Amino acid sequence: MNKEASEYVARVVFKATAELALLVPLIRDHASSDEEYEALRKSLTAIARMANDDLLENIFLQYPEIKEVFDNSIRQFKRLP
Repeated sequence: MNKEASEYVARVVFKATAELALLVPLIRDHASSDEEYEALRKSLTAIARMANDDLLENIFLQYPEIKEVFDNSIRQFKRLP
């Protein structure tokens, strides 16, 4: 992937995993049992981990400057540029 597409994908992955994290409290509050909550929470965690490990890791290996921009923005502003 070219750099522009890679940066776009990285931003979408960050946003998607943030949205998934917002589901955890909703699932906790509305799950029919503790077991259901734990199963769904684990599924969300696995999805987020896969996106981060597979997609972001490959992008950041190919374009370390994207990772640097993201890291600096998160450190300084607590959000992506």
